[in-house]
Amino acid sequence: MSQTKYDAKALRSDDRQSRASGRGTRKPGCDDGSPIDSTFLRTHTSAGSEVAYFYEPFPMETGSSFFQVGASVSLVPYAEAEQEIPMPGLDIQYKWGIYKNVSLAGSLSTSYFSNLFHSGIQWNANVDRFSYGFANHVGFAYGFMKRVNLFDNVEAYGLFYMPMLRIGYRFDDFSVSSSFVISYVFKSNSYVNGLSASVGPQNSINDYYCTLVVEQPLLRNLHLSVGFSLGYARTPYQSWMLYNTTDEWLFVPEFFFAVQL
Repeated sequence: MSQTKYDAKALRSDDRQSRASGRGTRKPGCDDGSPIDSTFLRTHTSAGSEVAYFYEPFPMETGSSFFQVGASVSLVPYAEAEQEIPMPGLDIQYKWGIYKNVSLAGSLSTSYFSNLFHSGIQWNANVDRFSYGFANHVGFAYGFMKRVNLFDNVEAYGLFYMPMLRIGYRFDDFSVSSSFVISYVFKSNSYVNGLSASVGPQNSINDYYCTLVVEQPLLRNLHLSVGFSLGYARTPYQSWMLYNTTDEWLFVPEFFFAVQL
């Protein structure tokens, strides 16, 4: 008992000396010299490793990486039928911390008929719990559809560039992030029964997206992302081959979730 009291006094003494000399323990990623926040540290680390989220632009540990798998559902207005068509999709996402403030991210989204892949480098930074990042992605989209008495054999593809701005705030038990995305189409085209049907958007801005997502650690090694995205797009990817000749701007809401593996 006396030894415990002695150790506690020694620790308090060392802490006072460290604060006086400006060498106190600091929060992860902070440069303001403030003492460590135990609740922040508890969410910043899990099972001895840093908590990392896909959408939150908090800097990752160098060399760390993770996959997450989820699903998304878009409500796409089908103008000819005047009805909403739910289009479910599978999402596979990857993130890897290359350097202290630089990460590589990639995303594959597919509803079987429509497939979208994009990947690129993201620069990340934080001030205490607030984080922000800028990303540059390039991607490829391919879609096809063939249904008797409804569509001929339709195929379409597109090459695009996606700049992104991400901001986030990490609370004690979860993180909230927003993303703002623009897609610039380099080239796109469609084919009917193997013949070129029409030239789609080229060298033009084609989509605007705003995303809000909540990411939370549930178990020791399980993290959940739940979010909502609103797009203003000419060619929503989950049924974009149906619209690539109309050049009509549409509001497309999307709901999604993902589990980190």
